[in-house]
Order: sequence, then structure tokens, then C-alpha cells
Amino acid sequence: MPAKWKCINNEAHIFERATNDFLCTYCKQLGELSMIIAIEPVVPVNKPSSEHPESGHPGLNQNRSEHPGSEGFVSGRPASCESNAINGETSSPKSTPYNYDSGTPEFDTYDQKSGIDESAPYNYKPDMPESIRIGHEYTMGRVSRKEVGLSVLVMDASSSMLEPAFAGSPLSRLSLVAKTAAYGVFDLQHMQNNPNAFVTIIVFDDRVRHVFPDGPISIASLIKRFDADVHKFALFLEEELGSMKQGTDINAALNEAYWVVSNFMENKFSSIYDGQYSPVQQTILKFGTIDSVSIPNVRVLIYTDGMQYDARENRTLLPNPFNAHPILGLNHDVLIGAYFGQGNEDGAAQLSSVVSKCPVHDVRQFFLIDSPTRINSLQSLFRMASGASGFCPKCLESSN
Repeated sequence: MPAKWKCINNEAHIFERATNDFLCTYCKQLGELSMIIAIEPVVPVNKPSSEHPESGHPGLNQNRSEHPGSEGFVSGRPASCESNAINGETSSPKSTPYNYDSGTPEFDTYDQKSGIDESAPYNYKPDMPESIRIGHEYTMGRVSRKEVGLSVLVMDASSSMLEPAFAGSPLSRLSLVAKTAAYGVFDLQHMQNNPNAFVTIIVFDDRVRHVFPDGPISIASLIKRFDADVHKFALFLEEELGSMKQGTDINAALNEAYWVVSNFMENKFSSIYDGQYSPVQQTILKFGTIDSVSIPNVRVLIYTDGMQYDARENRTLLPNPFNAHPILGLNHDVLIGAYFGQGNEDGAAQLSSVVSKCPVHDVRQFFLIDSPTRINSLQSLFRMASGASGFCPKCLESSN
């Protein structure tokens, strides 16, 4: 007798057979993601193919350069700027680091919505936080500049990501993350100023690769490139991630994200309005004070399911480069961490120890994905980070 399937978040959602993507179609109609699991055991689906070329898709920069500050390698680095990598020091002017506490991480819980509408298509989230203010234009001398935001998504493509996401689901962690990231980014397609919200995607194992080698790409251009088809984008991400499958060099990945943000802040990306742009600023009131601070709409989101482990078996996670080498104008550590696993695992403690606390809520900029019910939160996290808005679980709650 064939297995029946049920939705993790709403057991009233029952399926006679598995959906193509192993996600609940009813929840997708509500703009949410939820996995389905077999009521009876089933054989897991095949893992992503390992035959994907190491260098990525056609058009990717094939030349690898040794990554300063790590033993890993970088490929596909945008050719529009090739300077300012970390090597003990940064060429960016320094400012005072934003102090943070490395105490016990705080894991928040999330409410889930439920309901069924069998006729409606996937509902992309149209309502975005007020803090996403991008797309303004102003003139400096004779040069017209656009105000833009930047998101850097740093995606773990190590071999452990091929393991099952959760018990009872045939989806691997890699496949699940690819889907939630795609839906999270596509949720921004109705944001009024998405042509001025830019994203860079970095995949890593014990190597580092830029998915878009021409530099940061606007959300509007990304959606157009994939024909406004979220499934096509999800498959693309899954293939990119599936082409790696070695160690977990978090140090090299964070250094590369730092390189991207540093060059962005210095207007060195010609892919963004030929370099004629300026980061949009958001003024916030710091937690527990009457002091305000201006923070650019720049975010770096890294997720992983393990600990630091590079090609030379180095297990030491270096200090967060955004704190160790502050970039002029950021005024806060923009790194957000997400861990795919249990809160008592060493990897969770390691990642949470290097992120700061949210300047608005004084909550650590750390997310724990430890159960299937957190998948919708993972989608929302990708949406929040891609829109360069918010820092912590409480920011995410207020934006939903």
C-alpha cells in the first residue's frame, strides 16, 4: 500500500502521494513553506548528482586565486574589483567595533499559521518592513547616485549537507535550503524598489565560489534571469551547492563575505550602476538607550550544519572579520548566523559565539533550525536577509 504524506505544520493537510518538491502545496498557497513527511516509511530520493563540474555553470570565472587569510581557494570572484582582501589587516579605514557579548545563545520560537486554499498559487509575501528604504536617487556634484542595499548569502555546501534534513523526510539539508532560499528571495519580487536591492551568493565547502561572477545582482534582475520561476532558481541553487561537497571552511567563507562588503562600501562594484551608488542608511534607536545609530542596509547571512574544518584539517574558527577589522560606515556587525542542527551541538555554540547582538533588541543575531517547524522561519530569514532588513529573531517576528 502506498504511503500517505502529511504536512509538518498542519496535520489536516494529507496527500495520497508525495508532491514533486516534498513541500506542502496548501501551505505554499499561504506564502509559507512546510515539509511533508511520510505517514508510512518510504525510500529516500536520490541525492544531487556529483557530476556537476567543479567550476560551476558556463560563464563562471574559471581562474582560481588563492584566498588571503585562509588555506582555501576562491573561484568566480567578480572581476570588477580585485583588492581589499583580508591579510591580517584591511585597507578600509577602521572605526570602533560594535561591542558584543559572547554568552549563551538565545533561541526563539516561532508561531506557525495554517489553512487551506486549494485554488490559489504560491503567495509571495508582498508586505515588507518599513525599514527597507532603497531606490532613492540624489546628486553629488554632477554625478547622480542611487541608494541601494546589499545582501550577501553565504551557503554551506559541505558533504554533511547531503544528509537527511529531518527524520521522516526524504529531502536532504542541501535540497531543503536551496528551496527555502529560492522562495525567500522570490518573496521580494513585489517589493517596490527591488531593482535597487542587490544580492551576492557565495557557496563554500573547503573552497569558496561566487555563484554570480559578474558581481552583485539586483533582485529584479535575478528574478528575470530565471524567468520569474522560483522552481528554476531553486534547482539552480541545488546544482551549485551539489557541485562542492567537501569540508567546511567557515573562515574562508566569512573572509570572502567581508571582501564583498568592503568593496561594496567603497563603491568598487561596477555591476551596481557603474559604481555610482551609495548604501541606503537606516537610523535606529539602540537597545536600552536614547542613542541612535545609522546603519547601512547591508546584511551577511551565513548558515552551516557543522564546525570549521578546512582542507588542512584546521578546526579553529577565527574571530568574526566584521568585528576584528571594522569597515568604515557599517557602524555595526552585519553578520547573521544560522545553524542547521541541535542547539547542544558544538557547531551551534561555535557559530553563535562569533555573532553580535542586535542593536535594536539586544538579542543575538543567531537562528537555530532544529526541527521541521522552523522551515518557514528559514524562508523568512532568507527573505529578511535578502531585503537587508533586520538582524535577529525578534526582528523577524516583527516583520512577519
